[in-house]
This record gives sequence, C-alpha cells and structure tokens, in this order.
Amino acid sequence: MIALEPNNAIPYGLRGGAYRRKEQYNKAIEDYTKAISLDPNPNRAGIYYTNRAAAYWKMGDKNRAITDYQKGCDLGNEYGCKGLEWALKNR
Repeated sequence: MIALEPNNAIPYGLRGGAYRRKEQYNKAIEDYTKAISLDPNPNRAGIYYTNRAAAYWKMGDKNRAITDYQKGCDLGNEYGCKGLEWALKNR
C-alpha cells in the first residue's frame, strides 16, 4: 500500500502499529513520524503521536513519550491524555 500511495499517512500509521506489536520500536517510531509529517488531520495526528509515545515508552525514552502523549492529548486524543496521566505517575 505504501508503494502505491507514498504520501498517504494511514498506511504508515498501520505499519507502525504492526512494528510496535512485533516490538520493533525504532521502525514503529519511524513510521509514526512519517505519518505525522504527512497527515494534516489533527484527529489522526493525535493517534499517531499517542502511538509513537507508547513506542518511546517501551524503549525507555520516557521524556519523549511524555512529550508525545502531551501532543496527542493537545490534539484531542483521549488516550493521549490518559497515557500522559499514566506516564507522569510512572516515570
């Protein structure tokens, strides 16, 4: 799908999720970052920031995770807000 639509953020976000489930966090972060850069829709960007935050957290980069959870929350993603609250309690 990415080869057919390289400027469509959604396939990058989906592949990022697949990488995250496979614990390939660096690759997940790359794909979420690409999706963020391509998608002007704040609702989807909030999801990508929140998902990238989870990958950063798993890698032990708590500061970047908190920053991304905050951004996801600011964009209206409720899981970003919940993740931020959780991350601040558990850092």
